[in-house]
Parts: sequence; structure tokens; C-alpha cells
Amino acid sequence: MKNYLITALLISCFSITAIGQTSFGFRTGMNLNTLIGDLEEGETYDNNTGFHIGIAFNRNFTDIWGVRAELLYSQKGTSNKYDGNSSIILRDRNQRAITHSGNTNINLTITNSYIDFPISGYGRVANWLEISAGIVPGILAASRGRGDLILNTPTLREEVSLNLDYNYYGDNALEAANGAEVITVKEENTAKDLTIPSAVGAYVFQEEKNGSLYNLFNLDAVVGLSFFLNKGLFVSGKVQYGLLDVTNNDADFSYQDITTTRSDKDVNLVLQGSVGFNF
Repeated sequence: MKNYLITALLISCFSITAIGQTSFGFRTGMNLNTLIGDLEEGETYDNNTGFHIGIAFNRNFTDIWGVRAELLYSQKGTSNKYDGNSSIILRDRNQRAITHSGNTNINLTITNSYIDFPISGYGRVANWLEISAGIVPGILAASRGRGDLILNTPTLREEVSLNLDYNYYGDNALEAANGAEVITVKEENTAKDLTIPSAVGAYVFQEEKNGSLYNLFNLDAVVGLSFFLNKGLFVSGKVQYGLLDVTNNDADFSYQDITTTRSDKDVNLVLQGSVGFNF
């Protein structure tokens, strides 16, 4: 179904350029991103930044209104933080898994890079002002997360500090990050040496990978204003709000219980500031 929808959208983009005389343009700028969703106690979504760049195909039906199809590379995502009880899995010298729980502080910056296909209608309310609205289908091209995890627990003799280096597409279950060294910590009561990689992948605590955390296909709604400094040069501001859940619930594990998934909905919220030119 997704493949049929994407094909139809691409055909629509090219059909727009085939009706009469078409103009072209480009724009680039910055994104201010976050996710909106159901959060666990102690979890927050904060803003992160990215950029976008792409080309546009414009078709004026009159001097006042028309339609636009764009092809954009756009970085979205969020800064995900958690402060509360959680767990990590360490291993003894026989590679048996041992779970230790305690107060955990997680800071993770997530960057999801999309190939977007915005399709919108626009109207000129003045020579210098344009309003627009439409939809933004997108395909996820890359998905990364970087940050750190700090665990304090009375069952270990020292604080555990891990680097988080997530490739949500490429990482596998039980996998450390590339080039990670193995660190050793001691249990408080037994003084037994336990090990864990110093840098971990996205699914290091999962026995098997149930797909990637972030879904391949996305759909946002968009509204915007463009201010023309002359006939071609403009600056614009747009708001994109997600219509689909960006996370795969089968791979969305709880911070509070790392063995269970959560059936929540997370959608994109993106504020775009652009500068561009129409030819």
C-alpha cells in the first residue's frame, strides 16, 4: 500500500509540471524539531536542530493561486531525556546476562533524515506575501541517535557510564557500537567482575530485533507563510505536524522496564525557516 501511495505522489509531482508553463525554485534553511507523544514518568522531549535543502516545481493557475511540489532533504528528530528507574544488562565471565537496576539518567539526541515530497496549494494575498498549506509525505533515509547513559545502583560498586551510539537501521540485537571497548564493574556483594561495552548500539539489551524503531514512511501536514523581498527572492516560515506515528511499537521499549514495549504514538513537530528563490 505504501509503495502504491508513494508512486501516486511522484506521478502527481510530475503531472503538475506538465500542465502549462511551470516555474522552478529552491530553498534551504534550518529546522527546529521535536516529537509529541505519550511519555513515561521522568521522560521528556526537547528541541533539536537540523537543516533542509531542496527544489520546487511551481504551477500558477492564476496570478493569485497555484500548486507546488517539492523534493527536500530534511533532518527531523528530538532530544530525548529520561531521569528515573531503569536497568542495564551486564555479563559475567561466562557471558550470562545479569540485570542491574537503579536511578538512570539518559540524554539522547535523535536525528531522522527524510527525503520529503511536500505538495501544497498556495495563494498570493499581496505581491510580497504568500500563504500555503498541504501535506508532506516522506521516506526515512537515515536514523541515528547519540548521547549517554549513567546508572547509579546500590548493587554495583561504581557508577556505570555508557556512550549511546545508535544506528536504528543498521544496528542488530545485542550489538555494541563499532570500536567500543569493554569496561568492567564489580558487584557490591560478591565482588564479581561484570562487563559491558563502553558504547552500545540501539538494540543492545534486546534478544532479537523486531524491526527498526523509526518507521520508513511518514506523513505530515504543513502550513506556511512566505515573504518576498523581490520578484524571486523570499524568506519563509513553515510548521509541519505529524499525521502518522513515527515509531514502530514492536521495537519501542520502555525505559522503566527494558523487557516490555509500549504502544504509544509519537509524531513530528517541525518549525522551518527558509530562504529561497523562484525562477
